[in-house]
Amino acid sequence: MANPRAEVTSSTSKLGRTAALLLFICILGVTAAFAQFDTGTITGSVTDPSGAMVPNAKVTVTNTGTGIEKSYNSDSSGNFVASALPFGNYTVSASSAGFSTAKSSPLALTVGAIVHVKLALR
Repeated sequence: MANPRAEVTSSTSKLGRTAALLLFICILGVTAAFAQFDTGTITGSVTDPSGAMVPNAKVTVTNTGTGIEKSYNSDSSGNFVASALPFGNYTVSASSAGFSTAKSSPLALTVGAIVHVKLALR
């Protein structure tokens, strides 16, 4: 005859292991979610001396702490988006044929921040 107490203990033990596994998966998921939010975004616009938007301008975003540069192009409306940038200090520059390069003042990008920069070519 089977021992009912042994069956309850076995079921309880399996339930405990399952609960522990689910808790571990949840903690792992939360940790991974937080790890994805250590970045920020720099958006901006590029204009010419008359204030008109400059499409297809070359935009360079430089992390001044690491020296790492990322290049982008402004869209057909003269806007750009540099997303998923690690937090830190940055400068942004823009250039286009026939204009001198415009450079932003240093800016601090914090976790989750969206910073907007206006660059006016001369």
